[in-house]
Amino acid sequence: MVQSVERALDLMLAVAGKEEGLGVRELARLTGLKAPTAQNLLKTLAARGMLQFDDVTRTYRVGHTALVLADRADSQPRIERFARPYMLRIVREFQETLDVCALINGQFVRVAVVDSPNVLMVREWSRTSPYPHCSASGVLLYAFATEAFQRAYAEGVAFAQMPPKSPQSASALLAHFAEVRARGYGQNVQVTAEHMSALGVPVFGPDGRIECALGLSGPASRMTETRCAEMLPRLLEYARTMSSALGHRGTFPPKE
Repeated sequence: MVQSVERALDLMLAVAGKEEGLGVRELARLTGLKAPTAQNLLKTLAARGMLQFDDVTRTYRVGHTALVLADRADSQPRIERFARPYMLRIVREFQETLDVCALINGQFVRVAVVDSPNVLMVREWSRTSPYPHCSASGVLLYAFATEAFQRAYAEGVAFAQMPPKSPQSASALLAHFAEVRARGYGQNVQVTAEHMSALGVPVFGPDGRIECALGLSGPASRMTETRCAEMLPRLLEYARTMSSALGHRGTFPPKE
């Protein structure tokens, strides 16, 4: 057997055996490796997405690439496991509700939600939506989809039932997708719910396709135009960091 591969697998198994992240010294102890050797292998595994390094806690978790290999048939739990540590950090910073959405088997799915500590009322959330293109995160998933997918979706929208502030025709919706894609983020100002506003940013995978979208939402009284403008660069930075952790390289968002 190849010793370096065997050692790398031992580190992977040690990380997978714990729900919480593990640091270099603890992993070296668990695998019987010297700390410098463990650190070099861990950095290589993280660079290839097999492990994920948290630069705040200085610990390693199972990475996105490993989860893809282990869980390719069902991407929802994989996306949630990857996104949750970032979600908690984002909500802690902005004090607003955050959801992560994805297109799974061609269908819009709200994968996970972390509520704001400042929520004004108890609410339920659904994994699906009758008009996902009206949400800040949902519109990004469609904006970065293929043109054929966008056209098929737009042709199936019952525009007579859509909120009045949303696009009211297939051509208007397709133009809206192009606008959102060009600017690289989504924004919802009291469209799907009165007195609620949201920002959405995209997260990309190694192939340059959108992996999921982050949607930060809250009362319009808190998420004013000025505050949204202040939060957007930081939210985009989180999305860029998450994209890099997934192996995305090059421009962010990807260019045509």
